Amino acid sequence: MSDFALSINNLSRDLEVQKYPPILTPEEEYNLAIELFEDGSLSAAQKLVLAHMRFVAFIAHGY
Repeated sequence: MSDFALSINNLSRDLEVQKYPPILTPEEEYNLAIELFEDGSLSAAQKLVLAHMRFVAFIAHGY
């Protein structure tokens, strides 16, 4: 594979990774879950769902 093709593949992979929010720490995830269940925070729910989308995409890609 040419250097150009490798460069394009690396760029594509980097862009793919950046479209997802960072992975939450266990403490962040716990605090968001508490906020969601105690306060019904839609913002906390959104952060929890989006933080796990990379795993959903990874699993779906395998099918």
